Order: sequence, then C-alpha cells, then structure tokens
Amino acid sequence: MPHQRNCRTSHSQQRPRLNRSALSDRAPTALDTRSLSSLSFQVRNFQLCGELRRTNTEVKNSLPTRVTIETEQILNWFDETRKSTPDSADYDTFYKKLVTNVSEQNSCSRGHKNDYAKTDVHSDGTDSEARESIKPNES
Repeated sequence: MPHQRNCRTSHSQQRPRLNRSALSDRAPTALDTRSLSSLSFQVRNFQLCGELRRTNTEVKNSLPTRVTIETEQILNWFDETRKSTPDSADYDTFYKKLVTNVSEQNSCSRGHKNDYAKTDVHSDGTDSEARESIKPNES
C-alpha cells in the first residue's frame, strides 16, 4: 500500500516555527517578517530596543494678532462674495488689500507712487473707486 500524505506539506518544506520568547531577546530577522505586523511584537520590540527622544514643546502663534484676524475676515468675505456672485469679485482690490504692507514698504523705499493703482491709493491698499463699491459685511 503506497504511503499517503495527510498533511499539505512535508516536514522539510514547513517554515520554521517562531519561538516567541526568543523573539523578544533578539533583533528581528527575515524569518520573523510574518510576526512583525503584530502590535504586541512591535510594542515588545520597542520596549527592548526603542528610545523616545524627548524635546521641549514649543507653542507658536498661540493667539492670533489683529492683522491675522483682519486678514481672515477679508478672506472669508471675499470667499463668500466669490461663491455668491463671481462676477462682482474684484481680484485686484482683494490682492491689494492682502499685500498692503509689502506694497507700502516698496513704494516708500523707492520714493514713488504705486504704479498699479489708477487712482489714489489709501493706506489700506484700496483705491477710491473700490472703497465705495466693495465693503465687507460688518456684523
């Protein structure tokens, strides 16, 4: 009677069994790859070999400044205007408002007026016509 195999693989083809206690004592190898995905192995491995680098926590910009709040209000107002009536959204005025400080510094340092403005430019970066036609909602 021929020898029948009841198991799927022969003993020579089986993968070596992993000894869990041996895993905690050494670094992982190629044979350990199937157990690397388990959370308990990752935790145990970190407890043995891992190291946390602790640094001081720094909080930056914890409170918004007045300029940040105003800029955010302008962005929100412009976004609402752009969504509700896209044709009336004046991009030139909007961007002039956002870069007021930069354009003022550049014009003061060069000693000449703002070349982009067709009319008189106010300190907030809007020209006379835009100031009358576009005003943010005040609530």
